Amino acid sequence: SIPPLAGALELLQQGHASSLAPANASALELLAGPVRLESGEGAGPGSAAQETALRALLIDPQTCGPLLAAVPGQAAEAAVGSLRRAGFPAAALVGRVLG
Repeated sequence: SIPPLAGALELLQQGHASSLAPANASALELLAGPVRLESGEGAGPGSAAQETALRALLIDPQTCGPLLAAVPGQAAEAAVGSLRRAGFPAAALVGRVLG
């Protein structure tokens, strides 16, 4: 349940994407099975085109890496609270790793 940055989907739909996005897509395909991108609980209905665009944003190197951090589950709420107090009001829990 990662919200896209303002304007990111529109730029993607206009054909703008990182030159490294195809390599990331290939890497994700190699990990098929153990790694899956899924819509979050309560994500709401969306079109197939929108789902494809959101997945493309998640693998684009300019929009995926610096926005995410992994922390132990029991520390997640505290980490988000700390980020918000530090001036990042959009900080949110967006996913979890399932074993």
